[in-house]
Amino acid sequence: MHHQTRIKNLFFLLSITLLNHPSLYAHSSTPTAKPNRSDTKHSLCHKDEQTLWRCVSGTKVYVLCASPQSDKLQDYLQFRIGKHGTVLLRYPKGRVEPKGRFRYSVDAAGNASITFRNGPIRYDLIDPLRGRSLIRLYKEPGNKMLTQIRCENPNQTLQLNTTIRWMEEAGIFHP
Repeated sequence: MHHQTRIKNLFFLLSITLLNHPSLYAHSSTPTAKPNRSDTKHSLCHKDEQTLWRCVSGTKVYVLCASPQSDKLQDYLQFRIGKHGTVLLRYPKGRVEPKGRFRYSVDAAGNASITFRNGPIRYDLIDPLRGRSLIRLYKEPGNKMLTQIRCENPNQTLQLNTTIRWMEEAGIFHP
């Protein structure tokens, strides 16, 4: 009898802990929400685009803007860096097909990433299942890491089912 009471007390304490700390259960392994399209304060994406991923670090904003829905004939994905609403860098320069330019993958732990090259610089946009997103820049050849940018905002949008579906339909998902 004493053992059952202890187990009940442990479950009670666990439930109180979860209620008081929503961050412990906020990220599902199979998220289904849609990417945030309404936050224009930190987005460089246009109203007719969807923001698949966003990173705020200091005064700079890093975003992945995409066509509203993946359409084999009109899909595009574009990485943009901006400051105070002004685009400082855009890759690729035009709205072109992402296949062959971007690579999307999810590892066994559920961490998602997008990789692309702009000249000799490789960009890794990393969206861990737990923790804050980050960007790593590497100089190629040689794979020398140049810098790591830590995002200030919570993310996990690269694990969303809608994002995964978009990446699959665009032909850049590599399991």
